[in-house]
Amino acid sequence: MATTSIGASVSFPLPQLITDSHALITSLHDKTGLPAATGPEVTTQVQSKAQGPEPPKPYMRFNVKMTCSGCSGAIERVLKKNVAPPNEYSVSLEDQTVLVWGPSLPEIADVKAKIAKTGKEILGEPALVQ
Repeated sequence: MATTSIGASVSFPLPQLITDSHALITSLHDKTGLPAATGPEVTTQVQSKAQGPEPPKPYMRFNVKMTCSGCSGAIERVLKKNVAPPNEYSVSLEDQTVLVWGPSLPEIADVKAKIAKTGKEILGEPALVQ
């Protein structure tokens, strides 16, 4: 039986650790209503602070091909470094979209270039919604 060690003196059977972790995640999902994270298809979505389905105008919308949480995570890391507050952003793996909004938006070409540097394919032309 496979085991994993935590610290110097504690060892757990790996199947039991996985089962217990899944039970904890499911319990948190039930209590919070947040998406349950299970298996390799785990999605990451930065929740926007805007109310409703779209952020306040003006905003930029990019359709980006993302296949996993690593893809969306790479875009999140780039935007965190390049979209300065009070501007905000949202990355949705599920919707395959990146939204950027705020009072002092960077140039759309600059944001597009930063996303492209992650190696992710931008589908179509980005839109500036006003």
